[in-house]
Amino acid sequence: MTTFTNNFRIPHLDQNIAQPEIPENVAKDIMDSITGSIKVIETIDTNNITVAHVDTAYGTTDYQNFMFKVKDTGAFLTGGISVIFPDYARTYVFINDTDYGITFKTASGSGITLLAGTNAYGYSDGTNIIRMDFNTIAPSTYIALPDTQLDFLAGPGFASVINATSDGLDWYDMAEKVDSLGGLLTNALIHMKNYSFFENVESGSGATHDIDLSNGNYAVYSASANTTFTFTTTHNATEFKLLIINTGAFTMTLPTVMWSGGVAPTLTQSGTDLLTFVKINENWVGSAILNIS
Repeated sequence: MTTFTNNFRIPHLDQNIAQPEIPENVAKDIMDSITGSIKVIETIDTNNITVAHVDTAYGTTDYQNFMFKVKDTGAFLTGGISVIFPDYARTYVFINDTDYGITFKTASGSGITLLAGTNAYGYSDGTNIIRMDFNTIAPSTYIALPDTQLDFLAGPGFASVINATSDGLDWYDMAEKVDSLGGLLTNALIHMKNYSFFENVESGSGATHDIDLSNGNYAVYSASANTTFTFTTTHNATEFKLLIINTGAFTMTLPTVMWSGGVAPTLTQSGTDLLTFVKINENWVGSAILNIS
C-alpha cells in the first residue's frame, strides 16, 4: 500500500516493490513541480474554482505546483471569486491576472484576497491561508505596503515598509527611517502618486511663532498680534505652504527667504495670504498669492 508525505502528498517508496523506479521517478517529478512550476487557472464561468488533489502514485496534480496564476481570458468574471485549495500545510505564490479581486483560501478555513493585477506569497497552516510579509522593522511602528501600487524611485534594496501616522503616510519620516538603515534613500527621489498635504492649523498672539514642519507641510496660522516666524525642519522637508490669516493690521515677519527679483512681497493686513516655500541649496525660496478673498 502506497503512503504519502503529510503536506505535498509525495509517494513514499514501498518495501519489496517490483518496480521501484516508478514511484521514485514520480516523487522526483512532483518535487520538480513543487519547486519550479506554475499552474495557470483559467476561468470558465463566474463560479468559485477548486484546486483538487487525490493521492496517486502515478503523476502530479494541480495542487502540487509552486505558483498559481488566475486568468480570465474569456472575460467570464463580473466580480470576485474564490480559488479553494486542499487543507494541507504548505507555502504558495499567488498571482491575480484578472480585473477583479480573487480570494485564495482553503476548503475549511479563511484566506487572502488579492486585488486585480497583484500577487502575494502565502502560507497555509492546514486550516487557513495567510499572507507572508518580510518586514525588517518592528511591526508596532511600521506597516506593510498594501496591494495598491505606490511608485518609489529609490536605490536597490529599498525596504517595503512605510511609516504610519494618525494623519496619513509621512514620507519625510519614511525617508529618514529607511535611510538610517543603510543609506538606501540617499539622494533618491520618492515619487508618490495622488499624495496630499498634511494640514497643521495654528494660531498665536505672541511675538514669535515657530512653524514646525514635523507637524505637517501645510500650516494655517491665524495671527492676532505682530508675529516673527521661524521654520523648524527635522525631517529634511524641502517644500511646504503657509496660509496666514491676519485678523488685524498686524505685521508678519518671515525668516531669511529668497524672493523673485530679490524683493519680498508686502503681506496683507486684515486679510489672507498663501505662501509657498521650497528649499534649494539650503536656502528657502518663496512665492506668494496675496490678498486671497
